[in-house]
Amino acid sequence: KHLCCRFVDQSGFENIVRSGSKLPSGIFYLSLVLFVNLVIKDQQKKMKVKVISRSTDEFTRERSQDLQRVFRNFDPKLRPQEKAVEYVRALNAAKLEKIFARPFIGAMDGHIDAISCMAKNPNFLKGIFSGSMDGDIRLWDIASR
Repeated sequence: KHLCCRFVDQSGFENIVRSGSKLPSGIFYLSLVLFVNLVIKDQQKKMKVKVISRSTDEFTRERSQDLQRVFRNFDPKLRPQEKAVEYVRALNAAKLEKIFARPFIGAMDGHIDAISCMAKNPNFLKGIFSGSMDGDIRLWDIASR
């Protein structure tokens, strides 16, 4: 279990520290979780610190097939840009519907992996080359499809 805390020392300098680590000033050491004792050359001084504590057990997966846990708060007061984001999503969906509404000519099946490039020869108009991520290059005869 790691502890991260943010505190302001007497001079107003702000520090962010993990548990057990040395502070940038090189003098202080973090010792406890709920309240922090700062040790300055064998003298104990107490300081008020805001602490965020997170358990690694909540964020680690039991199996590699498990999904990563995502914490979200759907409160509309905390998400002022929600309407704008939904508008952009709806606009993109409408654009995709226009693209997919066009008539389908044909598919070039045969590549195992994703296609990374396509090229055509201006002297041979009915042929198109396509290259995939697995290193496969294919010549397609468009006129016969």
